[in-house]
Amino acid sequence: MAAAAILAALVATTTPQGATQWPFAPPECGYSVVFPAQPSLTETVGEDGGKNIAVDLVANGNRLDALCMRAVSDLGPGAAPVPDPAASLARIEDITKALAIQDAEIRPLTTLGPECGEVHGVLDSAQGMYQIAARLCVTSNSTFIVEAIYSNEQTEAAAAQFLETMQRK
Repeated sequence: MAAAAILAALVATTTPQGATQWPFAPPECGYSVVFPAQPSLTETVGEDGGKNIAVDLVANGNRLDALCMRAVSDLGPGAAPVPDPAASLARIEDITKALAIQDAEIRPLTTLGPECGEVHGVLDSAQGMYQIAARLCVTSNSTFIVEAIYSNEQTEAAAAQFLETMQRK
């Protein structure tokens, strides 16, 4: 995806209350999320050749991220989400392990679809221990991850509010 197309996926909007927000809805993934301020944007090519689009915002004691990972090849006409919700949850568990999330609680998130799950746990970094909450949707041709990393109860509410903006397009 060209840089101009990526930027087109991230355009500021104004709510009826007058607040500016930054929706992230890349065409490669079937989900979107809304950032409360302008995030930074990065495009990379994964080890498998698939395109990854990531956005990141650090503000008010939170780190808010979203990532759309596109598979190398589309599975063709009629490609659907992973048909077995257990397969999606297994992939979400693999991603959770790869991110080194400790004490992870993983549960289905059927409000977004059978291919989605929610993770809560702890990240141990050189800067200390942080809480992480994430929502992931794994389909046959893409993975969409939204996560919030926070350090205390005061920032937990903002993290939860961010995660609640994730929706199916």
